[in-house]
Amino acid sequence: MLKKWILEVLAVVLVVKFCALVLSFSAWLVLQNQPADLLSLWNRWDAPHYVDIAKYGYTAVGEQRFFIVFPPLFPLFIKLFALAIPSYELAALLVSNLASALASIYLFKLARLDLSESAALRSVFYFCIFPTAYFLIAGYSESLFLLLAISCIYYARTRRWTLAGIAGMLATATRLTGLALLPALICEFLQQQQKQCDANSDAKTEEGKEKWVAVIAILMTPLGFLAYLMLNFAVFGDAFAFVSMEREHWFKQFAPPWVGLLVAIHGIFWREPAEVVLVCFAEIFFALFAAACTAYALKFRISYCIYMLFSLIAFTSTAFWLSIPRYTLSLFPIFIILASLSERKDAASLRLKHHFRLIFRFFHHPLHAGSLGFLILLPNFTAVIRVDFPISNTSYQAEETKIKKLPDFVNSPSHFPSVNMKNSLIFQIKSVVECRNIDFEVVCSCKILLVRTYANIIHTVF
Repeated sequence: MLKKWILEVLAVVLVVKFCALVLSFSAWLVLQNQPADLLSLWNRWDAPHYVDIAKYGYTAVGEQRFFIVFPPLFPLFIKLFALAIPSYELAALLVSNLASALASIYLFKLARLDLSESAALRSVFYFCIFPTAYFLIAGYSESLFLLLAISCIYYARTRRWTLAGIAGMLATATRLTGLALLPALICEFLQQQQKQCDANSDAKTEEGKEKWVAVIAILMTPLGFLAYLMLNFAVFGDAFAFVSMEREHWFKQFAPPWVGLLVAIHGIFWREPAEVVLVCFAEIFFALFAAACTAYALKFRISYCIYMLFSLIAFTSTAFWLSIPRYTLSLFPIFIILASLSERKDAASLRLKHHFRLIFRFFHHPLHAGSLGFLILLPNFTAVIRVDFPISNTSYQAEETKIKKLPDFVNSPSHFPSVNMKNSLIFQIKSVVECRNIDFEVVCSCKILLVRTYANIIHTVF
């Protein structure tokens, strides 16, 4: 017989997921005036990359070499599930949704260590209706990472260090930001040691054994990342090949956080109105929101603050801020903090839930309309460039010739390595023609390059 709180948590998770699926189907039906294929709706953007890795593995040749930037654990689970399921895409969705359900259970258990049962349940609710929580449904690694990260901290807090070490190790093999768990675990260990009271000699002996177990568990955490480096070396002969791929194809390179902030602010003055809201304001707002919650976490629990701080530094230390709203979802202590605040004032809880629902709906519609809320999943070939003539609708070969003849993109922001832009665009058009076998149109303006692909079911506007 399942415990009552487990049923309550699962009820919250399933109701929110069901509503999201209905909303996605209805949004597509209303906006496109045709029925939707839910499997296609929720397997797009980066999700097919994970599926490709699960199918074919990593390679050092062709355009699929860029997929080395995706750590291996999530594709491995897709591969395992696909052994029993005929569809890799369906396997990816099952892994993501099962992991998010388990992550919600662990989040409740973690929140319950400090809060009442009702407040802990609210933390799950805030988690499920967070504006970017639809990534917990899509074929992305967010759900698996959150399951491992939350369980890691939970087991550390309950002094089951062996399980904490295993979860931490798997988390660093899922997302690079899992490395933020290492300083958090060290902080949690020191905090626990500081709170230990005087004990007799037998108890001290047991405490000594526990200390060694904790130290070993903490040292286990980065092993997942080391395995990922070994994978890079085995495929490319370079343990840090993913860094160059991020810079070459995803246009991400290290920079202090204020550089990305200034670029986002600068974009307000030249981007289209919709982009100002969905790209600039969204990135800035969620970064500031995450920073405020990180500062408040210092009053709540130091290990939470450390995890959030290192994670925040990791995903804002780029020359171009992208996907910060999605990355903010991984800062799970936020939901515990919000639940603790709502426990003090019921009115505040109602306002939080109301605002979260509004923002979730606001960004959920663009996801399935094709433009995708605040361009969280902006494809790697899209960038701000300067070109002043359109490209007509012709064959791929003609398009490739025209693109190659384009002059280097002048006046391009320094954070976009323009030398690779043409190849990326050519690759996208080739993928559209060869893989989807559908019509395409490339439209160039003086401000932003948009690649539009059309199909009977899929209508995506980048």
